[in-house]
Amino acid sequence: MSLPTDHRTFERIYAEVQQFYARHIQLMDEGRAEEAAMTFTEDASMLSPPKIAEPIRGRAKLGTGLRKAADELTAEGVRYRRCHTMVAVEPQPDGQVFVRAYVQVIRTRRGGEAMLHAMCVCEDVLVREDGELKVRKRVVTRDEGDCLARFECLLDQVAVSLDLVDACASRLASLPPGPLSARIPKVLKIPEGHTYAWTEGPLGLNGYYLVSRGGKTPWRLKVRSASFSNVQVLGELLPGHRVADLSPVLGSMFFVVGDMDR
Repeated sequence: MSLPTDHRTFERIYAEVQQFYARHIQLMDEGRAEEAAMTFTEDASMLSPPKIAEPIRGRAKLGTGLRKAADELTAEGVRYRRCHTMVAVEPQPDGQVFVRAYVQVIRTRRGGEAMLHAMCVCEDVLVREDGELKVRKRVVTRDEGDCLARFECLLDQVAVSLDLVDACASRLASLPPGPLSARIPKVLKIPEGHTYAWTEGPLGLNGYYLVSRGGKTPWRLKVRSASFSNVQVLGELLPGHRVADLSPVLGSMFFVVGDMDR
């Protein structure tokens, strides 16, 4: 969940993020791999399936990969121009900045015409080091939408889950000794008003809309499950397919039937 900020603070952060990407992407497009690598943290990681199926970890390895890619493009006589658009910025309470953007990659061969090479979604976690923004984690998602791509995406989540387990284990190891449980009241009196919140689960985002009149129980609680959202696409996805295709298509959509009627 993003940290609420006033308009002036958010505008300043947004402008800083835009300026960071202007320099970061131009360094990569110009083949200045070593300088581009310095815009990542020392412990940075990047995942871009299916081309980069396993996360690349560490600034040194990222720099090596950037140099190799730049040399290959130079030898081929090709130049890339990456266009960073539709940038969504979410400042976090711990100072990190979550950024999600569409990236268009324009490929131009020497003496030839420019053409659209790729379209993808780039999700970054930015942190500050010595007063400058740097990329700590980058995930570039594929644009394919067939069954294989959806199953590959599910497989990619295994690595993400392992990273979360490692992070939780590290956090627990750093806690002071003592009980891990905490006493909470059996009855919570919710202040009068309404609110909306969401949580991310294995199937996607679950939304919760709660209305309270100041009593011990909610006056209204509406849950929009991820399963309900996921099945909405079936009306567009299934027409034209064979009956034999139903099994792999439905198996790749990730929904629970008993979860759809909430």
